[in-house]
Amino acid sequence: MRACYTLVIICLLLTSACSGADTNTGSVEPEAAPISASAASNISGQDYAEGASQVDSEFPVTSAADDEAEAADFESLVPAGWKVLEIFDGEPEQAEADLNNDGLVDIAAVLEKEDISQEAPDRAIMIAFGQTDHTYKRSVIAEQAVMRANEGGIYGDPFESLTIEKGVLVLRHFGGSNSRWYNTYRFRYQDNDWYLIGATTGSYFTGNELMDNADEDDYNLLTGEFVKKTWDEEAGEQVIERGNRGKKALVKIQDFDVRAAEPQY
Repeated sequence: MRACYTLVIICLLLTSACSGADTNTGSVEPEAAPISASAASNISGQDYAEGASQVDSEFPVTSAADDEAEAADFESLVPAGWKVLEIFDGEPEQAEADLNNDGLVDIAAVLEKEDISQEAPDRAIMIAFGQTDHTYKRSVIAEQAVMRANEGGIYGDPFESLTIEKGVLVLRHFGGSNSRWYNTYRFRYQDNDWYLIGATTGSYFTGNELMDNADEDDYNLLTGEFVKKTWDEEAGEQVIERGNRGKKALVKIQDFDVRAAEPQY
């Protein structure tokens, strides 16, 4: 009987030792493939290929916050209390293409808050990456990037489009009345985060000007190059200035505020 007790005690000691062992070997997910240098050009023809592969090392970057949300379909990733915006019923404002250069289809969409207490609910951009198992993983939600429906003046809803052009996410607004204004912002996924890489803003008076003659500032934020267009009423022609203001730290999409009093770039 004593031998049996001794055998039981030995077994208990062995079990305790095994349970205390650290069996977590850990794993590191591979980094996303770098974006190709053949990126989109903006409406003024600037080329975004130069300096495309990395952010200037003078400005260190960190990875975007990732909530690890995954779902079998894109709509299931939309946060509670939000919906995919539909300017026209049955036509969601979203675009599909490979945004992180992994050969899989990704989706970007404009969301709108489902809040009946607001005349013009808040809007946001949500981006999700396609996975090899045909699910989607949410990459980022930018809560201040899209203008609300009542911010376009007499023109109406200023949101014009969200498109993907050569791997670059392009957001456009247009508004005003007799004096019209417009803006175009370009975002790209690089160095494991989303950055504003190009910006175009312009305005013109409809009484005697066309959009082709608008005063316009166009910036390639990767290279620092800019194109400034100004309409000379006396000469009846457009004056174009080109230059390079130098590189600045790129703004992350989640920090970008389309309503900022001063440009963030």
